[in-house]
Amino acid sequence: QIRQEPQNQNTASTDTANNLIPQQLDTLENKRLSWQGELYPGQPMQLDIVKEDYQDKQSSTTSEQESDAVWQTSLKLQLPNLGQVHVKIRLQGDHTQLSVNVNDSAAAASVKSAADSLSQSLAASGTALDQITVQIDDKS
Repeated sequence: QIRQEPQNQNTASTDTANNLIPQQLDTLENKRLSWQGELYPGQPMQLDIVKEDYQDKQSSTTSEQESDAVWQTSLKLQLPNLGQVHVKIRLQGDHTQLSVNVNDSAAAASVKSAADSLSQSLAASGTALDQITVQIDDKS
């Protein structure tokens, strides 16, 4: 009878939590998050986020060291109007550098035309877009 009690039933949420905990610990230990799946149905996406160790002897407090941390993000996806896009983002404190690789000149022109709007949006959120490069790469 004890096995039939609700607290002894193996639920899907328990299984999910048991699967997530090792993944979360691995992410914390390796300072890396990788995800591959669908952004929405039929829209594949690959995302990698890495926190680089940054040691600055002048930054003595944890909050200063955290603000100096460098985050590298790589995002690959296939967009309906732009085609294959590979974006690399480097974020340190409130400064960002962006590199976008696309397959053709029309996609590159679209991305370049949106760069000012992106820069203004980031500035409004307190982040400076220091550099954006757009490259045509048929292997992106």
